[in-house]
Amino acid sequence: MAVNETNKQRYLRFYKGAINDQNYVLVDETVSPDVISHDAFPGQATGPEGLKQTFAMFHQAFPDLHAKEQVVVADGDLVAARFLVTGTHKGDFMGQAATGNPVSYTEAVFVRFRDGKIVEHWAVADVTALMAAISPTGAPDH
Repeated sequence: MAVNETNKQRYLRFYKGAINDQNYVLVDETVSPDVISHDAFPGQATGPEGLKQTFAMFHQAFPDLHAKEQVVVADGDLVAARFLVTGTHKGDFMGQAATGNPVSYTEAVFVRFRDGKIVEHWAVADVTALMAAISPTGAPDH
């Protein structure tokens, strides 16, 4: 299998396991100890532990969190993906008490692999859609 497809499959296994299945062991298996998260969540610790803590925070707030890839492209050591993320706001998140509101937002992620592990990570999420969805009045209809 070409390196592009191998890295693409590694990333798909990582996100489906860590995000959709809450299997944080995959973080340790797939992410380098010296990973650089260029767009880390505010207050996120460094390395794989920081990723696991951030995933756990999201899963506490959105127990049914699910990411579905819309596009995944690999080129050499880079993988780019666009996701539709959905869930239900059932726990505190960024100072907002649980509302029970459904959430739906998009996120674009780039990762770089070295020696089979993720060594760099960039992410841009539609934070406006996420925060609007968890407001007490819910997301506006479009």
